[in-house]
Amino acid sequence: MIKWLKGLHYLGSLLLFAGSYLLIFTESSQRAQGMLMVASLIGLGLTMMTPYPVALVIEWAKKQDTALAKPPSVESDKAEAPKSESSPSDKPQEKE
Repeated sequence: MIKWLKGLHYLGSLLLFAGSYLLIFTESSQRAQGMLMVASLIGLGLTMMTPYPVALVIEWAKKQDTALAKPPSVESDKAEAPKSESSPSDKPQEKE
């Protein structure tokens, strides 16, 4: 489904750029028919682009949810070395 939305996103980008090009670089946007075409291209392009980032955020949130739901592995508890109760600074230093 993400691939399908990605294709729509690219197609929407193309429509948006086409509408922007017609608006900025041609005189067709000065007539009513041209205004309708430019507005339709830009509007459809933006509408087609919208679902893809939303789908990416939902997919990311699901991955985060499953990562938090995993219990910690038992092997990681066994791999930890026991901590010594005395540190090198606790030992008395020899005086010369």
